Parts: sequence; structure tokens; C-alpha cells
Amino acid sequence: MKELNFDQKLTRNVELVLQVFQKKPFEIFDVIMLLEDINKDATVMSQRTAYRAVERLMAIGRITCNDVVKGTRKYKLAEGNYCTLVCGKCGRKEHLEINKEYTLYQKIYKDYGFAIRSATVKIYGKCSHAC
Repeated sequence: MKELNFDQKLTRNVELVLQVFQKKPFEIFDVIMLLEDINKDATVMSQRTAYRAVERLMAIGRITCNDVVKGTRKYKLAEGNYCTLVCGKCGRKEHLEINKEYTLYQKIYKDYGFAIRSATVKIYGKCSHAC
């Protein structure tokens, strides 16, 4: 497997796409959503350029393909450690940051020798707010 290099110099377009993910670290984007965010600031990026930037960011491990919905790929920031609590009744979401000292991280490293770089977890249930 290729070694990931987070210090690698990025082109202007790749940096613009990465900035969208970093502004909204819990969001999941498709390329059209990325373009809407980028082009709203009078910047013009083509769809083809956006796809190339996404592929580059995936290749260096900065974003991941989260899901494919009706043939459209959805991407998310690979960096960061968080848990999303999702209410199955009202759809409310809460994001909780997981720090590196989290017991599960320590257990995985101790039992499997696997050092977690980043993780996202979704927990589904029922919230106490509107439900």
C-alpha cells in the first residue's frame, strides 16, 4: 500500500476543494455540492477539474468516498475523529469529537497493533429533544 503524504504540496484547485471539506468537517459532499460552494465566491471551477481534485485528495488520503447514492459518489474529510449521533425518529444529528486517548483506540492498538489515524462512527437511536 502506498504511504500517505499529508505534507504534499497541493495545486490551487485541489486546495480549494480541500478547504470546502475543512470548513464543514462533518458534511458529506458530492462533486456538484463542492462546485456550488466553490463557485459561489466568483471562482470558476469546471466539473472535470473538481473530479480531478477529488481523485487527487482521495489518492493522498485526505478525503474518502463515504457512500454511493443513486450512482453519485459522496465524499467526506478523512481527517478527524468523531462520532455522529443520529435520531431515527426526527433525524437530528449531534457530532462528538473523539480524542486519541479514547479507550477504544487504546484497546484496538493493544489487541491488534493497529494505530488509528482517523475514525468516524455513526450511532443510531432516539433523542430526547423533539421525540
